[in-house]
Amino acid sequence: MEKKLAVNSTTSFTKDLKIIGERFRIVNRNDKIRKIVKKGLTFSLCAVLVGGLAAGSFEGVNKLAGWDGAATVETSLSAGSR
Repeated sequence: MEKKLAVNSTTSFTKDLKIIGERFRIVNRNDKIRKIVKKGLTFSLCAVLVGGLAAGSFEGVNKLAGWDGAATVETSLSAGSR
């Protein structure tokens, strides 16, 4: 009887290890997916912030230079009507 218990406990221990290993693999896979998504979201957020900064700089430089887009449109319309 004791030998059977030892064999059963060993086989059950190996089964438990297999289950733990599968769970670890699933968790590890989820961690990899989570890292990839996090990097993608970080990159997207950086792109949005840099785009906003570029647009603000463009508008600021244009305002300081005194350039007005409406004047350009007005001039091209009056030149076309000649």
